[in-house]
Amino acid sequence: MEQNNALPNVLHTERLVLRFADPNSESDCSKILHVLHGNGMTAATLGNIKDVHTRHKDFAPKSGWCAKAPVSDRQFHLIYRKSKSTESGSEEVLGWITMNFRPEMACPDIGYILLPQHCGHGYATEAARAVLQFWREEVGVREVFAAIAEGDAKSVKIAESLGMVRGGGLWLASGHDDTKTRAMAYVLPGMKWREVDVDGEGMEWVVKPAFNTGEKVEVGGVEGR
Repeated sequence: MEQNNALPNVLHTERLVLRFADPNSESDCSKILHVLHGNGMTAATLGNIKDVHTRHKDFAPKSGWCAKAPVSDRQFHLIYRKSKSTESGSEEVLGWITMNFRPEMACPDIGYILLPQHCGHGYATEAARAVLQFWREEVGVREVFAAIAEGDAKSVKIAESLGMVRGGGLWLASGHDDTKTRAMAYVLPGMKWREVDVDGEGMEWVVKPAFNTGEKVEVGGVEGR
């Protein structure tokens, strides 16, 4: 899938600069890991830079889901605070927003995470709103969901601020063993979440990592503040 040069690499909001992470840049991949590990999270799918490269490849946008403009394998939007001295934003990354095109799912999911010291300022909501608008209006993605761990009221508030509604539930698989964690599925209005299997029984989807480094996973759904 070729990069569409007409699409912006950088998005701007009132307070933030959102830049696509370059999957071939070790610096950008390190920033993705820095935010994840800065939250005390260890994920079997994102343990090192090589894992980030693989994540970009395996969760890359699918042409069938991008009705207007495919965007190669870029899916992470690095979040920076706006700076008066440069249009690229502050040097310190605040967090990231990602649109994941998981091979086992019927539509992509939006994920968001901030470093703890930058939580509580509305950055996640502001960034997620801009990213969701970009993927829907510029790329042509019609359906998006967010997987949110049971009891994560802050992430629910963010999803609802994006206009999402609870559509059902799903399981988050660790990729390390048979461990699964229950999560809520928030969807765009009008989306059908539950599917029916061949026996006519209700079937809930299971989100799986695309690969496994062998590390034990801490699974808690989408993290957001």
